[in-house]
Amino acid sequence: MKRFWQNEAGYTLFLALLITVLFMILALSTVAFTMSGMKKNTAREEYVQATELADKGMQHITQEINTQLEEKLSENGMPRHQFAQILEDVLADYTCEANLVTGGTIGKYSACIDGEWEDIFDQDGSKNELRKLVPFKSVGTKKGKERTIYANIEIGAKTVPDALKYAIGSHNNCEQQKDCGRIPGEGNLFLHGGVVIKGDLKVDNHIITSNRGYALLSRDYWLDSLFPSILPSGNDQKAKLVLDGNMYTIEHPLQGRYADHINSTHFSTPTYKKHNRPEEAFLQAPDIVNRAPVQDKVKIREQRDRFYYTKDDVEDRNILHNYRIETGNQYAEEKVYPYAEDCFFWWCDEISEYRLQGTNTFRKFATEKNLLIRGNKNEFGKTTISEGMYVGGNLYIGNHSIGDNNYNPEAYDKIQMEGSIYIDGDLTIKGVDAKLNTLIYVNGDVTIQNTRINGLVNDGKEGSLIIFANGKVHISNNSVNQDEPSNIRGFFYSESDFEMFGVGSNIHISGGISARRIVLNAIRGRASYQRFEGAQEANYRYFEGREGQGTRPSRLQVIYNPDIIHTYSDLKQEEPVIYDIDPPLVKERN
Repeated sequence: MKRFWQNEAGYTLFLALLITVLFMILALSTVAFTMSGMKKNTAREEYVQATELADKGMQHITQEINTQLEEKLSENGMPRHQFAQILEDVLADYTCEANLVTGGTIGKYSACIDGEWEDIFDQDGSKNELRKLVPFKSVGTKKGKERTIYANIEIGAKTVPDALKYAIGSHNNCEQQKDCGRIPGEGNLFLHGGVVIKGDLKVDNHIITSNRGYALLSRDYWLDSLFPSILPSGNDQKAKLVLDGNMYTIEHPLQGRYADHINSTHFSTPTYKKHNRPEEAFLQAPDIVNRAPVQDKVKIREQRDRFYYTKDDVEDRNILHNYRIETGNQYAEEKVYPYAEDCFFWWCDEISEYRLQGTNTFRKFATEKNLLIRGNKNEFGKTTISEGMYVGGNLYIGNHSIGDNNYNPEAYDKIQMEGSIYIDGDLTIKGVDAKLNTLIYVNGDVTIQNTRINGLVNDGKEGSLIIFANGKVHISNNSVNQDEPSNIRGFFYSESDFEMFGVGSNIHISGGISARRIVLNAIRGRASYQRFEGAQEANYRYFEGREGQGTRPSRLQVIYNPDIIHTYSDLKQEEPVIYDIDPPLVKERN
């Protein structure tokens, strides 16, 4: 028995030692495995940090290049040909052979231009001398671990204002509160009734929609309609809405006057209902995307100097001593200045208005007085300006004395125009059947009424009317009570407010709109002075009822046209001064 217990004790000791050894082996294995994992995690973290450092290097070098270009431009800009050379010189300073941009605190990065940059070509195949496609390389290093990023990035001058990239854009240009309050409701977009927009929208403040369209017919009328529709352009499935504020709908009947409504800055009263889903504010809704709105103010007054000159800057033979400049003037290589006097006995003074009639060609044209461009009802007269026109007063295009109730294009002046214009007063386009390829800067208000405006076709390319105005833009009385719309191929930008009507009017814009406040009023279907089945009545005028509007087209449509950008670029080729630099645009990254 004693021997049995001794054997049993031996086995127990042996098992205890065996278990202890096994646990020690397992513990050592676990410690080794953990240490290996920690080393791998540390290495992985160092690679991640090296990648982040390489990314910082890429940001550093591109921002430094852009800063260099912006400093060389200054507020006064730079001649176009000079900028093209400056761009080449700045890029040459950042090649891998010339300079490495370095930095980093927890590690190091170095970045440079890795190879030759390439030319950028516009859609029409012409070389864009203001931009280059640049190959960059950036290396990040952390404790011996290295990561390299390669990227092809576009660098250079601004191509087009951000505003031209949207069908509709309401912009907020408040700069450190200095410019706030001049436009009540700045940054807001009002879509009243069955407006149809095809393309993307950018709204820097709030968007307010309604299922009724507004018309001023002796008094305010809100006509039954549908909510607006936002449709995609191109191959997109849905349009996009870049929204920096909120969405509201109007709870009719609207309390207060229409003017008070569009001047509103707050929408917290029971008159308005806030929505989070676009489907609640639109008949066909866009997708809301998260994108910081670009505060892109177009410089208008700064354009004046490249257009302005006086009588003293013109040779005597190119001073036109007649208030009415008739068909047949060919000054394609000259700059001209009209000067005619109106005399009463011995007292003479320059007349207040000049007229261009028929077909005339100028290299440059300038007057400090009003200018009227007229045609006739039978054939198109054409005014061509190759290097710019300056109008110190107001510019009238068409028969601006035609009655507001004349909606027949056959009675309008037929006018073709091509070139760039700066107006120090107001622009009125009225009573005109026009074909235009013009870029117009207006240091005043714009009124467009009783018109049909299409693009002027040259060499197979169709032009547009592009207007940048400091003042208000108002479009109304186009194809009133007509089933066929007035078509305007153009883009309208205002540093004030934009307002357009498609209730009695029937108008389509192929292009886009941008302003500090935009108001669009519309219904769908018919409008008439005569009663028709299913119509609603307002001050002895008759409009399509809500039920009938569901199957009929909108009387106000804005359809984004990307060709506007190319028209703008073509017309800007004559501009000798560059003012803005584009942010770096990444085209490819590895």
